[in-house]
Amino acid sequence: MIDRNARFLNQTKFTHEMRDKFGLTEAEQISLQARIPRQLKSGALRQGDITLSALECTLKGKSGASHKSYRDYRGEQVIGAWKWDSDFQICHVAEVDHSEVIENHLAQKSQLFLLIGFSLLRVFLILTVYNRQEKRFLLSSTNAQRNLAQETSSPSGTFSF
Repeated sequence: MIDRNARFLNQTKFTHEMRDKFGLTEAEQISLQARIPRQLKSGALRQGDITLSALECTLKGKSGASHKSYRDYRGEQVIGAWKWDSDFQICHVAEVDHSEVIENHLAQKSQLFLLIGFSLLRVFLILTVYNRQEKRFLLSSTNAQRNLAQETSSPSGTFSF
């Protein structure tokens, strides 16, 4: 959750990452804003522009979502949704790392291709077995007709009435 000034109202779950990446103390993390980090000439990272979700929610007072990735307050690519609560003047933000979405998408895609592959293999095997059975039936039918024709065309004995 963030307030009208894009300040976090709750503690981030990335406390250790924020400390390691930005060198922020816990006191500094309390006043952390939803801003994209930028690197200074000295190599230090500082907060830069406000994030897309905070911009839409706090400055424009709009709820929304983005299916295109954007940078969050850690500088990571995320996909998110946000809802502005005008009664409390706060914004609820939910974001998922883009890498997690892609990873899950690729896993599901692999499972789908595997399922399709096995299904096609089963169909191929069933058709192969059916085709062999049909050939055996036709061969035995042809042999039976041939035997019947030979028996009727060349009588082995004479018949009298």
